[in-house]
Amino acid sequence: MAAQVLSGEAGVRSETLAKFLYERERGTSPMILDRHSVVILDETGMARTDDLAKLLAAVEQADAKLVLVGDPHQLGAVGPGGIFRTLVADHGAHELETVRRFHHAWEAAASLRLREGEPSILAAYIRHDRIASGSREQMIDRAFRAWTDARENDTSLLLMAGDNATADELSRRCRAELVARGWSRATACGSRPVLLVVATRS
Repeated sequence: MAAQVLSGEAGVRSETLAKFLYERERGTSPMILDRHSVVILDETGMARTDDLAKLLAAVEQADAKLVLVGDPHQLGAVGPGGIFRTLVADHGAHELETVRRFHHAWEAAASLRLREGEPSILAAYIRHDRIASGSREQMIDRAFRAWTDARENDTSLLLMAGDNATADELSRRCRAELVARGWSRATACGSRPVLLVVATRS
């Protein structure tokens, strides 16, 4: 989804890093790099170090240019990572200073403190009813209900889990619901995705 949004808003062809490397290793990539190419890797902080090394090798081989974009404070890669944070710390980077993705001023300011890891800012999120708590079972039920509502309203939804076991459980429940309601694969995975379960850690 992120690659599609970037492609539409920037007007340039976009692929996920995993897809690009997969196709390149098999010689089926439609993307041809040369010395006039500029490759922009968005969300670099979430890229595995070994994948980033493969991308760099491909760019160097074509005598192209690689631009790394992202937030070194963001959630890191699932796997060996951290090289982007090290590069920024050792060599510096140009940084945007204006937060534009929030409708509420309090949330824009709070996001910067959250980014810096200030636990005291969680009180602001609690005051604005942005944090829910409960047992593991209660939170899985709540996430499942949110997915069901999104499915009924044809809206997109991202579910994030703290580990693979929880991600698997959510995926199984959602799939069972699809089967029980007789939704076809085409209907369940139409033009507006409504399910993506991501485990933040294994």
